[in-house]
Amino acid sequence: MKLNAFFIIFLFLVILTSCAPNKAQNECDIKDLLLEKTDFPQGTIINDPFSPVDGYPAESADISASFRYDGMFQLVARYSSAKKAEREFTQELGYFKEDSFGDPWKTPVEISYESPFAQKYYVACGNLSQGYQCRMIGQYYEDFVFFFAYISDDGINLESFQDVLMKLDNRIAQCSEEK
Repeated sequence: MKLNAFFIIFLFLVILTSCAPNKAQNECDIKDLLLEKTDFPQGTIINDPFSPVDGYPAESADISASFRYDGMFQLVARYSSAKKAEREFTQELGYFKEDSFGDPWKTPVEISYESPFAQKYYVACGNLSQGYQCRMIGQYYEDFVFFFAYISDDGINLESFQDVLMKLDNRIAQCSEEK
């Protein structure tokens, strides 16, 4: 009789925990996914993080930075499921169709880095009225990441942009390993 009671309690607990909402895979604080001063070229000015970000989940944050005259921006958002983060990725991919001059966004040959950690990852550059800009969007399970930088010869060049992308990617991967 005691064995049956134990079995019933065990079965109840299994059913109860299987019905509980899934926690996000990434247990790091959302702000831990933001780039830090040491991730940028020396002399970069970084503004304080802002969280939450309007139009995104409660677990979201962004930063803006500048190096010489080139502006940069990063947004991270944690969705309740990987499917919702993937939906955001797909929606943001639409902004890569054509630049301000009707030309398609392209990935320059100088940017060869592809994330080994992201489920979805895309990088491309295009001309805007404010200058030449490169963007990255990535989906890391429940997390969506967006980063852009204006590119110039005497500020953020393609090499330093790619370096920041690698640091960002490794930061997110490290955070995922710590869970």
